[in-house]
Formats: sequence, structure tokens, C-alpha cells
Amino acid sequence: MGRPAFVSSRRWILLGGLAALAGGAGVYAATADEFVPDRERVRSDVEPLQRRFLAIGRLSGPHWLGYNPNDSGRELLPDQDPQTRVVGFAHLPPAP
Repeated sequence: MGRPAFVSSRRWILLGGLAALAGGAGVYAATADEFVPDRERVRSDVEPLQRRFLAIGRLSGPHWLGYNPNDSGRELLPDQDPQTRVVGFAHLPPAP
């Protein structure tokens, strides 16, 4: 007769570590998004645009981004004269 087949404690630790590593990699792959600072995030809220562009009428489906072209993001103090630009698009109501 031969030796009984058994798994040593080192092999159990190795198998457990590999399973944890594979599970962690799967969770990371499923949730990994590149970090985007708030100043570079595309917004889709209507209220700020609606307040500033009242004469246009009701806007719908906006996708926009407000940014300062002179801001590199590395300054300790904010710009004293920000030149904010708003770029994006929105659906306008049909003309009467």
C-alpha cells in the first residue's frame, strides 16, 4: 500500500492565497475606473445651465464641462482671475 494522499498545510496556504489573489484581481478588474478629478468630470445636471441661460428656454439632456484653461491643477492657491469656460451640448426646445 502507498502513502495516504493528503494536502500539507503549506499547500492549503498556497491554494488559499491563490484563490484570494484571483478574487481580488477579479474585483479590481470589475471596478477599476481611472480616477477623474471633479474639475474634469463631465456633468449632466440642468440647473446650473438653466440659471445662466434663461433666455434660451428649457434645456434637456445636457453634457457639459466647466474648466479654467490656465489651471494646471498644481497651484497651491486658486487663480485670482479665473477664466472659466463651459463646453458641451444640450437639447433646446423647438422654435415657436
